[in-house]
Amino acid sequence: MNQPPNNFNNGSTSNHLPDRRSAAKKQARELFAILLIVGIGLGTIVSVGVVKVMNQLGLTEKTNQIEIIKNKVK
Repeated sequence: MNQPPNNFNNGSTSNHLPDRRSAAKKQARELFAILLIVGIGLGTIVSVGVVKVMNQLGLTEKTNQIEIIKNKVK
């Protein structure tokens, strides 16, 4: 009825779990921060490019609505 000692879990791995967990959290936070900064940077660059293209194509100019309505009525 006596069971042999369990040599698979000698307690050394349980001591390293908090260290591994905190290291994983730190790595996840750093990765999240890097991705957030890259995303904000790319978003800024793309938005500036879109505004420049819209200005070059004349899509930001205010149209004269009265003339458009008169042309539709004719």
